[in-house]
Amino acid sequence: DGAARATAMATVEGTARLLRRAVERGALHPRNVRPFGPPRLSVSALGFGAYRVGGGEKEPAHLAALRSALRVGVNLVDTSSHYSAGSSHGASERLVGRAIAEAVEAGDVEREGVVVCTKLGHVEVGTPKPSGAVPIGPPGQSQGSSDVWHSIDPEFVDAEVRASRERLGTPPDFVLLHNPEYFLSAQLTQRVPIADAWDE
Repeated sequence: DGAARATAMATVEGTARLLRRAVERGALHPRNVRPFGPPRLSVSALGFGAYRVGGGEKEPAHLAALRSALRVGVNLVDTSSHYSAGSSHGASERLVGRAIAEAVEAGDVEREGVVVCTKLGHVEVGTPKPSGAVPIGPPGQSQGSSDVWHSIDPEFVDAEVRASRERLGTPPDFVLLHNPEYFLSAQLTQRVPIADAWDE
């Protein structure tokens, strides 16, 4: 049910079970099952990248593609708060969440069998600049002329993880920092020693 999906995450047993069933029904070749990470989750060798997916007029086709991928045993899904086919921040995460919810409801997958990875760091355009945010733009652009920001501020990161969970309708299994090079480049421009920038 929805409440269980809202708290479930990928498990060693769940991912192995999903892929074992995909192999048994001939949807996935056994050589296309890979161990992933120290917890030894099982993932398909091919994942579904949800860049430029969600929002826009092609959303029904994007949803159908992800549902089809889940049905044949693709159980590694990569998204980001910044990804969308339109201009809506988080549209890709919302689509991924919807596809997983529909696949669970249809009996195609269990939430515990799907590994969801998202990324954060990009600030939604038009929202206030978080503390310590750096501008994203062409080289030489002055700090004050950008409305596109990147942030690794702990409060921003915490809020984005919570927002991603809400958009996905389930906790992400992995959250990565998207494009940390923006922060590191800004530190380099300010002549901060690289060791100090990494400590930040």
